[in-house]
Amino acid sequence: MNGKLLNYVESFNWSNKDLDRSTALQNYNDALIKAREVGDQVFCPQTMYTPENRDIIFQFMWLNGYYSYDQLKAHYEWLKVEDFQLLQNLSSFLGSSTPNSSNQWDEFNEEYNQENRSLLGLRSDCQDPIVYDIDTHSEFHSNYVATFDFDKQKAQYKYFKKYHKPRLKLEVGEIKSLIEKEHVNKRFVRLDPPPASPDGSPIHGQQIHIHFKIKDKVCALNLDGTWKHPPTDPLRDRINSDVCTTLSQWGFCLPKDYYL
Repeated sequence: MNGKLLNYVESFNWSNKDLDRSTALQNYNDALIKAREVGDQVFCPQTMYTPENRDIIFQFMWLNGYYSYDQLKAHYEWLKVEDFQLLQNLSSFLGSSTPNSSNQWDEFNEEYNQENRSLLGLRSDCQDPIVYDIDTHSEFHSNYVATFDFDKQKAQYKYFKKYHKPRLKLEVGEIKSLIEKEHVNKRFVRLDPPPASPDGSPIHGQQIHIHFKIKDKVCALNLDGTWKHPPTDPLRDRINSDVCTTLSQWGFCLPKDYYL
C-alpha cells in the first residue's frame, strides 16, 4: 500500500548556516530512496520552488549560481563532498508539486485523511509526524498497519506482515478486566504476561499470550500469532470468528493460515 509523503519545506530552510546538517541530509536521502522503492508517493509544496524563498537551499543554489563545492562550502563550512553531490542530484527527486492547495500539513492531512500520510524531511523540532530516516519510514508504515482490523489484515496480508510489529493495543489490565467481567466472548479464559527475570526481561524469549477455548480445550496464542498451546488439530479445530476479531482488536496476530 502506497503512503503519501509531503516534503517539509522548513527543514530545507538553511538560514542558520552554522547548523551541521550533514548526517540529517544523508538520513533524509536514505528515507527518500526507501519511500520510492516501496512505491510511496512523494509530494513537494509549491513554496519549495518559489524563488522568493531564498533561504531554501535549492533556491539558494540556483539564484546565486553556487554550483561548485568550494563556492557552496564558503557558506556552509560543515558541508562534505558527499553532501554537495547529494544536493546536486536531490532537487530532481523531491517529488511532484502537491495537488490542489495542499502546501501545508493541515491541508495535506485533510486531503488524504483516509490514507497513510506524513511529512518527509530533515530531522527537526517539527511537531507533526515526520519521516526523516530509514527507521522512521518503517515506523510510518508500521503505525498504519496497526490500525487494521482483521478483515483488512487478511485483504492486505503481505503489506501487513511486512510492517506489523506485535504490540498490544490495550493495556494488560484493561484486557484482563474485560475477560474477568465477561464483557467479551466467554471463550476467553485469561491473559498472561511472560515470566520475567529479576531485570524485567522475558525468560527464554517468551511472549505475552492469551488463553481461550477451542471446543472444550483451553489453548494459548502468543502475541505474534504463534501457538503456545495449540488445539489438538489446528486445521480442523478453528478459532471462533468473533474471537479472531477481538484478538485483532487487542493487537494479537492470528496464525498464518487464518489470513490465507
